[in-house]
Amino acid sequence: MLMYFSALQAHLDNPLVAQKLSFLVVGDSIANGTSNGTVSAQSGNLKEWNGSVANNVNDVANANTGTWMPKMADKLKELTGKYTIVSADGSGGSEFHPYLDNNNWSVSGTLYDPMKVKADALIQSQGDIDGIIMILGINDARGTNAIIDIENSAISLINRLNTDFNTPNIFIVQIGRTESGVTQRVLDVRDIITNGTDGLVETYNNVKLVADLSQFPDIDFYDNLHLTQDANNTLGETIAINIDSELN
Repeated sequence: MLMYFSALQAHLDNPLVAQKLSFLVVGDSIANGTSNGTVSAQSGNLKEWNGSVANNVNDVANANTGTWMPKMADKLKELTGKYTIVSADGSGGSEFHPYLDNNNWSVSGTLYDPMKVKADALIQSQGDIDGIIMILGINDARGTNAIIDIENSAISLINRLNTDFNTPNIFIVQIGRTESGVTQRVLDVRDIITNGTDGLVETYNNVKLVADLSQFPDIDFYDNLHLTQDANNTLGETIAINIDSELN
């Protein structure tokens, strides 16, 4: 028992542990990072976990032009004095519920298990994560699956994350719009995420709304689906401010 507490105290006293925040990022192309690249999104405070090491990066490796993560890292550094490690596993076109292919976060999809392997290695190397950031659902709104099936898959995903990562903070972003605008399906999927009564945010104490893309004006969506780099930067700062509020 004494050896356990000595090891735990040594971990907590490790200056590298004290100086960083670490997050898993799951979701779709907005989570992964897609922008029009009109503004540089470089950060001196972001590290990306590649499965074996956390490298200093200006932006994550799989970003399509630019993401919200550098600005999130910069704002968290300003607010907390800590740099940020992300294990970025967003996948463009992915959904809560299977639709036409296996690129989804359901039990039968191909995205969850590789994310978990990578995340487990991060935790073994860097210690417990501070949370999971999720941006997901817009492709469900673009599809034709029954809303109840999407809801059940969303609940399943939260339950698996809670089981596998010891009920972590899950920082979720509300979806915005599709190429067709704010359709009834967009509204229905928004209600799965949060609706004031029985959405994911209301059902799970550890699921926290940290940004709402429905509050971004149409001009912020350069292709009517993905955010401009300016809007990505705003999203990153908004996520950081609300994560800091939830952690403190």
